[in-house]
Amino acid sequence: TGAGDTFNGTFACGICAGLTMSDSIQLANIASSMSIQKEGAQGGIPTLEQLQQHRLFNENWIPSLKR
Repeated sequence: TGAGDTFNGTFACGICAGLTMSDSIQLANIASSMSIQKEGAQGGIPTLEQLQQHRLFNENWIPSLKR
């Protein structure tokens, strides 16, 4: 499904963007949970815009993620 790869990539992105470890884990959990909703590993990886529409997305993360 690519959920693990999606988690790892999103976690690394969060850390590199300056999010805390906790926020990066939360963001990665959202991304990996979204990735299993679609068929195929690559097709399931959510975009930032898709992540922003998730009910658990924290709007305070946006400035860091858009660098």
